[in-house]
Amino acid sequence: MGRNVLAIDPGKIAGWAIFRGGKLQAAGVLKEYMITQEFRQTCLLHEFDEIVIEIPQVYPQKRQPGNPNHLIKMAFDVGEFAGRLIGMFWTLSLARFEPEIVLVKPHEWKGSVPKDIHNQRICGSLSEHESAIIDAAGVAKTHRHNMIDAVGLGLWRQ
Repeated sequence: MGRNVLAIDPGKIAGWAIFRGGKLQAAGVLKEYMITQEFRQTCLLHEFDEIVIEIPQVYPQKRQPGNPNHLIKMAFDVGEFAGRLIGMFWTLSLARFEPEIVLVKPHEWKGSVPKDIHNQRICGSLSEHESAIIDAAGVAKTHRHNMIDAVGLGLWRQ
């Protein structure tokens, strides 16, 4: 039996996925870490054992994409977002449970598999019902990989 997990893949377009008893229940994206009414309402339906958030990871210089200093800002954003999530649960009178916050580096949960291959594996592991949840999320194709990463992170925690 799986856990009740909210998985977050951070970024300017943050992917999220909700698992209940090991099964994908909902998924989507949040722009600029803004907690939308739809996201808030969806979270109201679940009591989470864990909130799993991917954290930035510095790679050896030759593998590091972009400016490593940008990771500092992202780490700050992730911490602020985690605080807002906890605040949201308290505000929604969901303080009767306290989900554990689990911070995970990308390499811990997906290794060094290229993103496109890893996303294909994640989608291939979903049931027909779970695939329909992904399709129904209405996420733009350019941001779908963020949502798929959150789904993969949640599957990893099961």
